[in-house]
Amino acid sequence: MSSVAFPRSVTWTGVALIALWLASFGLSFVDLGDAALVVALVIAAVKAVLVVAFFMELAYEPFPMKLALLSAAAMLAILIALMAADLVTRDTPPLLPYRAPAPQS
Repeated sequence: MSSVAFPRSVTWTGVALIALWLASFGLSFVDLGDAALVVALVIAAVKAVLVVAFFMELAYEPFPMKLALLSAAAMLAILIALMAADLVTRDTPPLLPYRAPAPQS
């Protein structure tokens, strides 16, 4: 049984993820108002980038692999933007849904 020495980047990435988790946990007790969702999403995005870059070793991959991930992220962003545009431009339905009358006893 041999021990595997982790590279420093993996160790520091783990420390950063734990620090971000603690920040996320600590900020959950603070009333940030409307900024709470934005702060939570920023922390989650930073954690996701750290995991993809270092744990999945994308930082050490050649450019075509990075381009493939970037194009997938761009496609996801386009689809989310189209979905949001669809929701924003919808009109209210012309008729309300049918509701059956309450049964009489």
